[in-house]
Amino acid sequence: MTIQSNSVTITVTAPTPVLSSIKLTASATNITTGEAVTFTATAYDQNGNPMSGISLTLVDTTTGTTIPMGTTDSSGVVSVSAGFNQSGTYVLYAED
Repeated sequence: MTIQSNSVTITVTAPTPVLSSIKLTASATNITTGEAVTFTATAYDQNGNPMSGISLTLVDTTTGTTIPMGTTDSSGVVSVSAGFNQSGTYVLYAED
């Protein structure tokens, strides 16, 4: 005869997604004064999945200028165009 205990039910849920990285790309890296570049940022969670609903800002470390990019779409992507009216080298990044 086998004696059996009561059953125990365990529910396992996925962790809440947390913004872990942002990938920024530019439509061009060499332009002429007065031209614009489209910057595209993709937000990813701790598991490498794209995240929607994340508000991102483009930051120009050269001038200190910030440009609101908007909120990521269902694919985790948001884009913004920025014009460059002075010659020089600019370093930019996206942040939340």
